[in-house]
Amino acid sequence: MGWWPFARRGGPHRDENAPLRRDTRRWLSDLREACEACHDRPEAGRQRVRELQVEWREAHLLGVLDDAGHLGLERRAYRLLNQNDEAWLMWLDHLAFWQPGWTPEADEEQA
Repeated sequence: MGWWPFARRGGPHRDENAPLRRDTRRWLSDLREACEACHDRPEAGRQRVRELQVEWREAHLLGVLDDAGHLGLERRAYRLLNQNDEAWLMWLDHLAFWQPGWTPEADEEQA
């Protein structure tokens, strides 16, 4: 029956093995949740950030995570990993740090 209006003919076929795309907001949300779960144990939080970095790098190599998103996540990870415990808590409380589009230059302008 060729009259059925919901049939998919000649349209682009979806690759069933294609990786699911996660947007930068989801990656950023995962980072924030991991850090806040370990807010009282910064070293455990840093370990989780390192694990997430491996996931980001794999996603970036597969083309699931774009260059700009990867750079933004790596910038945040750098600050979280290279600070003392007091600065760790400061970054967790910094609302702009967790917003998409955050750059270190924006923080320097505000300071």
